[in-house]
Amino acid sequence: MPSTIRTKVTYLEMRTAPQVPAFPAPADAEVHLEPMVGIVFYRALYRGAGGNHLWWHRHNLGDDALWAILHNPGVEIYLLWLAGEVAGFAELDRRRTPDIELAHIGLLSMTPGNTVVDHAITAAAMPSRTTPTEVMHTGATIGATTEETPTASAIDTQAHQSEREYLLKRFLLDRAVRAAWRHCPRRVWAHVSELDDPRTRELYLEAGFMPYSEKVHVIDDPRHDGSTS
Repeated sequence: MPSTIRTKVTYLEMRTAPQVPAFPAPADAEVHLEPMVGIVFYRALYRGAGGNHLWWHRHNLGDDALWAILHNPGVEIYLLWLAGEVAGFAELDRRRTPDIELAHIGLLSMTPGNTVVDHAITAAAMPSRTTPTEVMHTGATIGATTEETPTASAIDTQAHQSEREYLLKRFLLDRAVRAAWRHCPRRVWAHVSELDDPRTRELYLEAGFMPYSEKVHVIDDPRHDGSTS
């Protein structure tokens, strides 16, 4: 019998387009709309961004079902590029108009010298940057973290790393939201689980989202079948 996890999910919405200037782009960061996302690449993105937070929605989807979602005209995948490497993604779901769901958003795991960790997103698997469909903006490179015994210097470095990751995710969220509003929806909505990064809810509130509902979900632990590893 699989073990289960009980988690509270907060649902948030934005009913008017952003009225403030675009969030400043960190150095060396840009967001591209990627029209042809392969299954292997997407699963690597999904694990890289959500593995530590037990994202489960796509784990049990077969390849055919996932392919149908990724290549539906109402689904848009935006990649965050950082100094030439994929560093995160955002997914818009326009299949239930007039609302648009910001279905997923996250940064990939980071280690010194690498943008993608443990998920084998190689140059062959990555989409080409030579012909991006859309460049949303340019702009910072994530500093290296350290695995050594924490010192005062290491703690400062980790704090700086955390702040940079926050700014990158805020930048990605801003660009995804603005991309959604170009379709003139009734609203843009998203959800945040207690399993997500604790700062994710804060990011949504800063971007102009407002909570409108909370629900408790009981899910099979995705670690049980190794799908988040």
